[in-house]
Amino acid sequence: TSLSGSNPSRIAAGVWVVSMFLAGLSGILAAPVIGLDAGKFTLLTAGAFAAVIAARLRSLPVAVVIGLLLGVAGSVAIYYLPTDSEFTAGLLPSIPFIFIVVSLVVNVLRSGRVNEEEGVGGALDRAITPHGGSRLAASVDVDNEYPRLNFFFPIVLFAIFCGLTFVFHPFWLGQFGRAAALAVLFLSFTLVTGEGGMLWLCQVAFAGIGALATAQFATVHGWPILLAILMGGLCAAVIGVVIGLLTIRLGNLYIALVTLTFSLLMERLVFTLHVFAQNGTGYALTRPSFAHSEAAFALLALGVFAVISILIVNLRRSTTGLALNAVRWSEPASRTMGLSVLQMKLLVSGLAAFVAGIGGGLYALQENQAVPADYVTLAGLVWLAVLVTFGVRSNIAALLAAFIFTLSPTFNTTVLPDWLDSLGIHIDQTLLSVLPIIGFGVGAILLAKNPEGTVHMQAMQFQHWLRKHSGERAVPAATAFAGRHDPRLEEHAALAGNGNPHDAAAEVAGPDHAAEVPRA
Repeated sequence: TSLSGSNPSRIAAGVWVVSMFLAGLSGILAAPVIGLDAGKFTLLTAGAFAAVIAARLRSLPVAVVIGLLLGVAGSVAIYYLPTDSEFTAGLLPSIPFIFIVVSLVVNVLRSGRVNEEEGVGGALDRAITPHGGSRLAASVDVDNEYPRLNFFFPIVLFAIFCGLTFVFHPFWLGQFGRAAALAVLFLSFTLVTGEGGMLWLCQVAFAGIGALATAQFATVHGWPILLAILMGGLCAAVIGVVIGLLTIRLGNLYIALVTLTFSLLMERLVFTLHVFAQNGTGYALTRPSFAHSEAAFALLALGVFAVISILIVNLRRSTTGLALNAVRWSEPASRTMGLSVLQMKLLVSGLAAFVAGIGGGLYALQENQAVPADYVTLAGLVWLAVLVTFGVRSNIAALLAAFIFTLSPTFNTTVLPDWLDSLGIHIDQTLLSVLPIIGFGVGAILLAKNPEGTVHMQAMQFQHWLRKHSGERAVPAATAFAGRHDPRLEEHAALAGNGNPHDAAAEVAGPDHAAEVPRA
């Protein structure tokens, strides 16, 4: 584009300006109809995804026609169906999902595949591809340079969290248990997005499925609570495999939109049923006798987190993990090697949904009740954003993100004001309540510079400190690798099955220059 005499930055800015103008105009036109409720605007935007998917991101007339049909279908349903019917209440939010399913089936039957990269080009359209590693920045591999640190720091950090359960006040222990359960749920994002390379936005729905299934098995059928949580995770795993089958032939952007719509559909259509919601009160859950106290439950949740983390680490180092890594980096190269992309993605889909279901059941057990309102779609989007800021492929990042996300609001509203008052500093309570939001915003800015997340950034800084004090010469990986991106590295990494561009780089460079290639 630059060679043709156009300014790419100016074009991109113009696209954003026009897009924001259309969004603001639609908000002005919709406000007299749906009011000024932010939640309704979010649902309206999610409903518009149906028109976006049907138009395959490139046909404006198709998008306009589908949008008009969505409005007509909703109006006809309201006019002819009884307004006080539970079926009507469930049908209205499911209309966009029906349009999405129909359009996807039609496109798959016509072309055999739905992929946004076939319809539009450019870096922005492929920016959300979650390969689990940065192609824009290079860094020294901490695991290979200092392998002991890979085990030492996670174990020490986990031991610190376990030790804090014996010294903290019961009020904070309740927060600890909630954070530990949320950390288990965060591991499902680590699996599906970090390891599987799929941008799923419905993990909170799987958590809700696990929690509500746990309540049904434990309360209605009288099962032991831990067995009920396990069965809730299995129920979520089955649905996760089905979603994987439905989305396996879609592009990354379509997967994100479809899974987000599925989550909204579950929230509005299934979770609101009387058998699950119980008029908004949900079902009461009783903890097992050995985990009745807040400290004991926090240790139980941390133990579950440790077990799942060990399984994820073993998965990464297994043959299946190597195959999954190859699929994440290059699906065509993986098929050339004879790997089954469908099998690998279905495996990680089921495992991620299972872990999300377990986390949802633990979260409900911490609250002593399974309430559908705890598993709203927008909360799941916030959880994913927080985890990505810390590091979507790190188990320790999942633990830190969950604890900081859970404890920071309470700390800012209870402890921090007293400390500031003792120092003679008086800050408005409203400002203190938004400090976590500001902090995560700063983290997002840092994420643009360090795509691996803040945990990886800190690990790199500590490694640099070790090199400096041990007398070793630091390897300027980012400098050496700048401007030397070679797509052959990713292809060779995928063919090698380990996703490590350094080994591929050595092969591409040849034996005479292999030592000069930095680890990236």
